[in-house]
This record gives sequence, structure tokens and C-alpha cells, in this order.
Amino acid sequence: MIKDDDKRYQIECRRIMFVRFLQDKKCFPKLRKPRHGFTLVELLVAISIIALLLAILMPSLRMAREQAKSILCANNLRQTGLGFRLYAIDYDGYTVPNGICYSQYMPFLIRDNWNQHPVNLGTLYVYNYLKKPQVYYCPSATDPREKLDTKINPWWEYHEWKYIKGYYTYSSYYYYIRVPDTFWNFPLHDSLRARGLADNFYQTWRKADELGHKAILSDTFYHLGNYPHKMRAGFNVLYADGSVRFWKDTKGYFKDIASQQIEPSAAQIYEIFDMFDK
Repeated sequence: MIKDDDKRYQIECRRIMFVRFLQDKKCFPKLRKPRHGFTLVELLVAISIIALLLAILMPSLRMAREQAKSILCANNLRQTGLGFRLYAIDYDGYTVPNGICYSQYMPFLIRDNWNQHPVNLGTLYVYNYLKKPQVYYCPSATDPREKLDTKINPWWEYHEWKYIKGYYTYSSYYYYIRVPDTFWNFPLHDSLRARGLADNFYQTWRKADELGHKAILSDTFYHLGNYPHKMRAGFNVLYADGSVRFWKDTKGYFKDIASQQIEPSAAQIYEIFDMFDK
């Protein structure tokens, strides 16, 4: 009798365990059911983290992009400096004529697109010392007058002359050959006139070797309050010996004079290039 009871008890236990197993098995799919989305709280947390990371990284990314543009700008100046020295070798040691009747003429490359007469460093391109027009334009420039082939600054080779008659082509760099005690020189060197490299436009020039380490080319500062490299507050500058360095306006000179006027005077241009020398 006891043995029969034991067997019935074991059978009953097995039956109960089997029933519970089946019940648990039915619950497995519910427990394993995958989730197909985020909760609102999770989504808000993710957005907050992304926004925080962007706020941290964006200034660094802007600085890196500006640094890259500044490096490209300095490379443009180095290429121009090489062309400048090669020109001097070919023309009795003289610099490229510098037409500076007024400060706004300093970035001119072509005086009149109809006649296609080169001015300033445009001579280097016309006479094949520089091969690409991009060399004349700083990647950080934003003014349409300082960018390649815009509506108000057409590159003369890209258009029929009748559509650009009367236009001038600008660079985004200031070319300035300083002659002691004067802003410009009226007489023209006979050898330059004979070669067709000078007309009645007021120009200056010197023997390249006389310039030493003087600044001859810089980012434009036609609008005094705007630095071409805003985050670094300064200018890339080319020197007569072919070197390039960044000049930072640590004393806020340009901000001070910008509060009084828009364009630099002749005396201020001379003073600015003297500051670049230091």
C-alpha cells in the first residue's frame, strides 16, 4: 500500500512539474519579445548628449577649418614670392611695377579687362611666372571683389571682352613696394616702358635685393575692421626674401582705426607695412 502511494505521489509530482513547464514555456516568447523603439526619456537623453558634444567640438572644428584656409593662403603667397624672384632675375633685378595711385588700386591685377593691361602682380600671370589664377585669392576671402571670377570681379580669360569691358580684376592681396619718403613714384623706368611693362599709370619699383626682409604682399585690409583670418585676428604676409609669416594684430590697431574710417589712407598703408616688417 505504501509503495502504491509512493508511486502515485511521484507521478503526481511529475505531472505538476510538466504542467508548470508548459506554462512557463508559453511565457518565454513574451519575455523575449524585442523592443522596436526608444522611450521619450531615452530619446531626450540621446539628443542632449549629441548637443553637448557638438557644443564642445564645433569651436575646434571651426578653428581647424580656418587653420587649413590660412595654410592654403600662405602657400599662395609662397608661390607668388617665387614668381616675384624669377621675374626680378629676368628683368635686371627690378621688382614687378607696383601701381598704387590710390589704395584701392593695390590689389588690381588687370587695369582694364578690355585692353587686358596687367597691373601689379597680374604681370606675373600674363608673363607666365604664375600658372593658376587661384594663387591670387585667399580661401578665407568673403567679399565678392576678393574672390575668383565673381559678377563684379570677372577673370578676363573666362569671358568675352565685350561682356567685361570696363571691369577691373582684383586680387585678395595687397602688393606694395615702398619707396622711401614717398607713397608713389611718378617717373617710369625706361627699361620697363620699353618692354611694355609700364604705361602712364603711377607705379613704383625697386631693385629686389634692396628690399631685404621688407613686407611686399599681404592679405587685403581694404575694409579695416575685418580681418581676413577672423579667428586668428591677423594677416598672412609675404616678404621680399620669399618667406611668409602670420602677423597677428595683438594691439588691436585695425579695430582702433576702423572706428574712425572705413578705408586706409596712404600714410596708414605705409605705416601698416612698416608694422608687418617688425
